[in-house]
Amino acid sequence: MIHFTTLIFEIICFYSFLLKALSLIIVFQANVYHATKSDGSELAIKVYKTSVLVFKDRDRYVQGDYRFRYGYCRHNPRKMVKTWAEKEQRNLKRLHAAGIRCPAVILLRLHVLVMEFIGRDGWAAPRLKDAALSLDKLRECYLELIIQMRVLYQKCKLVHGDLSEYNILYFEGHLYIIDVSQSVDLDHPLALNFLREDCDHVSDFFKKHGVAVMTIRELFDFIVDPTISDENVDSYLEEVQRKVIERGEISVEDEIADSVFMKSYIPKSLDAVNNPEADVAKITSGQDTGDMLYQTITGLKDALPKVDEQQIEVNAEEEEEEEEEGSGEESEEESEKELGPEDKKAARKEHKKKVKEEKRESRKTKTPKSVKKRKKKVSKPHKTR
Repeated sequence: MIHFTTLIFEIICFYSFLLKALSLIIVFQANVYHATKSDGSELAIKVYKTSVLVFKDRDRYVQGDYRFRYGYCRHNPRKMVKTWAEKEQRNLKRLHAAGIRCPAVILLRLHVLVMEFIGRDGWAAPRLKDAALSLDKLRECYLELIIQMRVLYQKCKLVHGDLSEYNILYFEGHLYIIDVSQSVDLDHPLALNFLREDCDHVSDFFKKHGVAVMTIRELFDFIVDPTISDENVDSYLEEVQRKVIERGEISVEDEIADSVFMKSYIPKSLDAVNNPEADVAKITSGQDTGDMLYQTITGLKDALPKVDEQQIEVNAEEEEEEEEEGSGEESEEESEKELGPEDKKAARKEHKKKVKEEKRESRKTKTPKSVKKRKKKVSKPHKTR
């Protein structure tokens, strides 16, 4: 307790702010204190727990993270929680740089993180689960949140890993993402599993409140699809929302498909595909490619229709050639049938005459045999004695 008090005092002295009020918000992994500076601005001081926090559950978020490739001390709670605080600081800075609404980081000292306070006059902004919102406002929040999830993936190169109505604040008509200490890089081995869990939690919350939502796979594809540009996001979502409204409630078949999708293995790149030859054969033969879960994340989804169009064009050209050949043969046969015996004889004579004239012309430019023999003799290598 003395160590904690000294640390808080050092932070106050370092920034030279006087606390007018200090209130406590207890969360699962940390205590969050509200502080007021001498100039009236409000801060949130997050102190991570060292003895209460269960690290076994959090270990999977750090293992495999490139930023912690040199290891960390999992057996020392104080060192582990310091690593956890550093991870949240880095993730918050990424979110803030990408334009995602989140608390701005001010200072990190050991396991104490000083951030911007989301709220007003000492009252923290409510979590999304506690915010009393109309159905129209919930629809706006749903669109805002899934766009933030896409930005988090595409620009920050992060997956939240624990995104739900408990880790989202609602303040002044917008959503603020908090608790990103467990967020992982895209190269983390479990990144896509965490993303699917986030999609499931978000869809489940808004669906319970009457919002027409995308299926888990549709939301996942929207987030990871690299072919959707920033300019096309709104038009893409408008088209998806139109389909969702026309579809109505998610059917039992879609729910079963989502449950299968949640447990399926998704390769991150084409190198990780188990049997690429079979998938190539499926594409070229025009079969259904809906079970190729990696086609969106690898950018292959946009290429498949082009392959189909090219195949259709090739088939059409072949059919046209076959038709032309068939019609040519038929026309020759018909012309032969129409000609009489004398006409046929005259046509053959005319053909022989043309062939003779062509041979006569070719003989004019023909090389004499004597010249050919001379060239062969000169080109042969002479024997040396």
